Amino acid sequence: LKNPLTSLRSASDTLIKIKNKADQEKLISIIQKDIERINRLISDISLSSKLDAELSRIKFKQINIVKLIETLIEVRRVSLGYKFKFKNKFKDLFIEGNENKIVQVLDNVIDNAFSFSLKKTPIEVEIKLVKKKVYILVEDQGLGFPDNAIKKVFNRFYTERPENEEFGKHSGLGLSISKQIIEAHNGEILVENSINSKRNVYGARVIIILDQ
Repeated sequence: LKNPLTSLRSASDTLIKIKNKADQEKLISIIQKDIERINRLISDISLSSKLDAELSRIKFKQINIVKLIETLIEVRRVSLGYKFKFKNKFKDLFIEGNENKIVQVLDNVIDNAFSFSLKKTPIEVEIKLVKKKVYILVEDQGLGFPDNAIKKVFNRFYTERPENEEFGKHSGLGLSISKQIIEAHNGEILVENSINSKRNVYGARVIIILDQ
C-alpha cells in the first residue's frame, strides 16, 4: 500500500504547484490510477484475510467439472475474446467442491495465461483422470516462468507480470488465494514450464489436482 500512497502523495503535491494544463492532466491520470491500485489492493487483502474463515464454513456438493469448464471457456471466449484449445474426452466428470470458489481459481489461472500468451495465442485447457484424481491443466504459449519464480509464484504479493502490462494492475494475491481455495478442497495446485524435446521453454503450465 505504501508504494501507490507515495506516488499519490507526490503527484498531488506536484499538481498544486504546476499550472500547465497538459501536465496537470497527466498527474490527474496518475492519481486516478494510484487510487485504483489502492482500492484493488485493499479488496484483495480483505478477501485473502477472510478466506480461511469463509472456506471453513462453505458446503461442498457434486460439481460437473467438465460442464463448468466448458461454460467458463465459452463465457471468456464471448465476453473477452480469449482463444482456447480444449482437450477433453469426458462427457461428465464430478468432483466435490464449491462451484463459485473453483470458478474463481480457474478464472484467475485463465486470465494469467491470457496475459502471458504471446500475440494472444490460444490457451490450452485439458482435463485428465489419473487414479481417481482429476487433473486440470491450463497452458499458455508465452515465455514461461523465470527460473527464480517457480517457487515464489504462490507467495503473497509476489507478482511477475508481462512487460507491456500496466503497472499495478494485479495485487500479487491471485495465485496465493487460488492455492488457499484448492488446498481447502484437499487438492494441489502446481506450476511448471512447458519444455520441448530440445529443452526449450515454450510456455507455462498450471496444474490443478482434485479428488474425483
